[in-house]
Amino acid sequence: DMANLVYPPVGKPVAEVFLAVWREGDVEIDEFNGFDFHICLREKLMCIAHDMTHSIRCQVQQEKENVHGVKSWFILVAILSINNSRRRYMAVQCIHLGVGGRGKWPVAMFAERDDVESVAFVDVDEGNMNAAMEVSGLPESRCFRTLEQAMNNVESDCVIVITPPDSHVEMILEAVRAGKHVLVEKPFTKTLASAKYVVEEAGRMGVKVGVSQNAKYNPATMTLSRHLREETYGKASFGLFTKIGWRSKGVHHSGHDDHSYLWERGIHDLDTMRYILGALPVRMWAHSFNPPWSPYKGGAGVSGWVEFDGGATATYFATFEPHKSGGETRVDVDEGTLSLEGGNLVLTRRKADPEILPLDAGPTSTDLIVNQFVAWINGGEEPEFSGRNNLVTVAMVEGMGISSESGRIVSLKEFVNV
Repeated sequence: DMANLVYPPVGKPVAEVFLAVWREGDVEIDEFNGFDFHICLREKLMCIAHDMTHSIRCQVQQEKENVHGVKSWFILVAILSINNSRRRYMAVQCIHLGVGGRGKWPVAMFAERDDVESVAFVDVDEGNMNAAMEVSGLPESRCFRTLEQAMNNVESDCVIVITPPDSHVEMILEAVRAGKHVLVEKPFTKTLASAKYVVEEAGRMGVKVGVSQNAKYNPATMTLSRHLREETYGKASFGLFTKIGWRSKGVHHSGHDDHSYLWERGIHDLDTMRYILGALPVRMWAHSFNPPWSPYKGGAGVSGWVEFDGGATATYFATFEPHKSGGETRVDVDEGTLSLEGGNLVLTRRKADPEILPLDAGPTSTDLIVNQFVAWINGGEEPEFSGRNNLVTVAMVEGMGISSESGRIVSLKEFVNV
């Protein structure tokens, strides 16, 4: 409100005057009746803008005496205006909750970027912590055993949550209720009800929650999705999505789940499927199974089918307990078959040789996620991987589990209302 007050000498809002002069630096601007803002004050204000506590008030008193022809109330408003828009000029300060395993990539990436900054690490493993400190240069004084300790001792804007999936809800809510944005590794949560609750709490607190589901963000998959959305070769009619691969590392986080594949890998597969087709699922059917030799409690494989808004259907088969690996992603459209083959996008028409299509250029999958998440925090568009948008993916996983248990086709609208 203060920024909208009119600055008397020129009859313009304070914020407009300040930003115009800020951009011009030491140059005198005629339209503002000779009012000039010296570069020294410009730099001083930037320094002051970094501190949102008591020092602001102290600096205001000093500037009252040092700046000729500028009313002290204008300086106060200018400082407050810059503080209110500080995210346009400062890196997003991040606490990393979990720095081993998948937690390594943001530690390494943030050390190379200037729009995000690692300010604290939280982990219970000494080896993970030491490796993160070596990569980032962060001192031991910024390493903690609990998220609460980190948030109480270090100024931060955001928490990167990369912990075992069963702890996601508790960790996300702790950060959100402290007023922090959150970027969480998949799966968002292990139930649709808890995911919805997190989204509601984030909305109530005015913070952003994103889900790092990066499997879909590779050049071939993104180009395929674009062609289907633009109907370059006609409308999608049906697709086949199979992913068959043995886990050399053995049972992972989902070992005790009833539908282990769905929650561990299926969350990626189904998220990628709906991204490729660019449509909302309407109804689905699934059979979750467990081979006799599987070390998982249940559901080390799944066979299913999804119908999408617009009429396209997709057949799905996946497991991480085969003896031979394989997989296929293909979508048939009016003019031919579009398929992903070894990192390429191939168009196959009847009675014609397969054609390898050019791929769209773009950042790496994790760079794309961080780029869009930072932009969202700073007032940009809500990304496809936001917590709210990810509710559909969580609903697909949970819906397939219910379909398998009940033996019926599940309607997404009736089931989840998302």
